[in-house]
Amino acid sequence: MSSSTTTTPAKGTASSSALLSGEPLERRLEELLNQDRFAPPEHFVAAERVNDASLARAEADPDAFWAEQARELHWDEPFRTVLDRAVSDHAQRQARRSADLERNQLHASGDVGGH
Repeated sequence: MSSSTTTTPAKGTASSSALLSGEPLERRLEELLNQDRFAPPEHFVAAERVNDASLARAEADPDAFWAEQARELHWDEPFRTVLDRAVSDHAQRQARRSADLERNQLHASGDVGGH
């Protein structure tokens, strides 16, 4: 079973093709800033992940808070350490560079993101 949907810009808003055709970006940004606001649905509010209590827990014990957050993710191997303070800043930067390089290589090869 398939369904198709079409979207039409709301009255007074620009379509993406209008933006690409040269409509001033400033005007479109101003339109977006002046959108009507509405309260989120109750089920969304009930499932909120960041609130005053979670912020207080994070501030009181950052390692415990981030360990709690990490446990909700899928891990091929469970993590053993939230933050290894013995690892130098240089080593941490090098690890990030290596991950960035690998991610860029995957994107370039078309293996990631449907490119």
